[in-house]
Amino acid sequence: MKTISKHKSLLIFITTVIMCGFSILGGPLDYAGNDDTFRNLISAGAFGNSCSYYTPYSNVLYGIPAYLLNMIIPQINWYYWIMIALTVLSISASCCICLENCNFMIAEAITIFINIILARDYYIAVQYTKSASLWVIAGFIIIFHSICKENLHWIWGALLFLFGTAERFKCMIMTLPFIAIFIIVYYLANYKQHNLPKLKVIIKPLITIVLGIIILLVADKSFRTLHPEWNEYLEYDQASVNLRDYMCLDYMHNPSEYDSINTDENDIALYGNWLFGDTDFYDISWLKKVYSIEQPFNNCKIRLNVNIIQQTFINLFNIPTRNPFESLGPVFLTYILIVFLLFRKSSMDKLFGLGILGSVVMIYWYFACINRYMWRVEIGVFLSAVFLSGFYLSKAQQDISHVPSKKTQTLFMCIAVILFGVYSIFMTYQWRYVKDKHIVAHEADISGRLETFMENKDNFYILTDFYVTNNPISLTYAKWNNLYSNSCYLGNWIVPSPAAMHFAQEYDIDNPMTALISQKPVFLHCDSENKRNMIVQHLKKIANHDIEATEFPDNIWRFEVK
Repeated sequence: MKTISKHKSLLIFITTVIMCGFSILGGPLDYAGNDDTFRNLISAGAFGNSCSYYTPYSNVLYGIPAYLLNMIIPQINWYYWIMIALTVLSISASCCICLENCNFMIAEAITIFINIILARDYYIAVQYTKSASLWVIAGFIIIFHSICKENLHWIWGALLFLFGTAERFKCMIMTLPFIAIFIIVYYLANYKQHNLPKLKVIIKPLITIVLGIIILLVADKSFRTLHPEWNEYLEYDQASVNLRDYMCLDYMHNPSEYDSINTDENDIALYGNWLFGDTDFYDISWLKKVYSIEQPFNNCKIRLNVNIIQQTFINLFNIPTRNPFESLGPVFLTYILIVFLLFRKSSMDKLFGLGILGSVVMIYWYFACINRYMWRVEIGVFLSAVFLSGFYLSKAQQDISHVPSKKTQTLFMCIAVILFGVYSIFMTYQWRYVKDKHIVAHEADISGRLETFMENKDNFYILTDFYVTNNPISLTYAKWNNLYSNSCYLGNWIVPSPAAMHFAQEYDIDNPMTALISQKPVFLHCDSENKRNMIVQHLKKIANHDIEATEFPDNIWRFEVK
């Protein structure tokens, strides 16, 4: 029996690796949003090697493995491949455990199906928030399964759980309602039969997780203490997040108050385009004042009323209108599993179904309160529901532990072969006939532009376009290290981080915006006329003079005060 289980686990792992391989081969690879692009650039030393082990929004310990591996084999994008490797391990381990009592062919068919519905979000358009939720849930499943089996596999589960927590602490918090429901229902279902794990088996994993989280918190606090420049930036960024993520800025909300802080519609438009590189104007004081101005018009407080309840269910059921169809598998599967559990005979199954439904609704109620819906966060809700529901059903051992008929086994084998065949052929076609065209149709990456800048070392260039590459695998240390040695961005969330401003400060530039009208040879790269006009208008305001603009080839501009 143990040999069969090992063979099944190996097959599930190999299947997951192959499905991941086909997805990467044929899928239009991308980071879901530019957060990971710039985190990856920091990890690859593109802005210099100072603190390149620290990736903002994650714990300081999270970036150390990629940092060390970059020093050993710089030709590989370790930031990307660590995410992919842990994702493959998480999906295959979760499938192995949840499908432990299933027949060989049924387990294989379900594994292929799970890989297909997760392919877009976890193999093709990867993103650190999505990955963190998966790792935490998979880590918990491994830990709990190991406790029940009384083996040492919980060590790997704890590492995965803590790695996910280090990547995005808030994702761990978001999974807790689902984990709590699972533990409570499991306890209620088994305590009368005295079928609960022994305390001495539980205590080691529990202490490990608690100590691990404490170490993560202490490490992050220590980093911010030892690097006050990063602490200052993180406080600034949090104030900026409160505006750009949760407030809808509008000068007409309160013109007199905006005038009192010397802010006009163009300043708001610049900020709305993430061009807040004028760090003297858009300082933390300005951010807090604007927040207080906008707060009456943007209610983000936690509240409970008829309108919020209505918005909760509206946004819970209009998910298909807000997200690509190929991402919706976990959503539909969650609804199916909840209905299935609610119609089971067992009262514990009904309770678990209600608990999962309640957790989903509770989290969407929170989203409604803050009026912020992002798929990279939402998918963690449904992934938690799907994986823990599958794990619960495997523990219930009802209707799934019996040996299916040969006809059923043949049916599932056919389903597995068809799903695998169709997906592999489709991805091969994408790779052969579509993917190359996708790359050719766009500038593959901006490394050539940055290398051209580096040929003119006396000059410094300010960038307004946040596009970097359409192939995240190419963001390696070997290719991108120090590539921004005479350039920086006029905005985006990385400004004014110590990483983004590292090379600018070597050129005695503390403010990218005002540097454009200094006596230094500082140039603007901007391919958007609208953005350029906003920048010129802002420069006129801070200089209190007209600005003369000189155009050079390749969207390069030089500004001077008349």
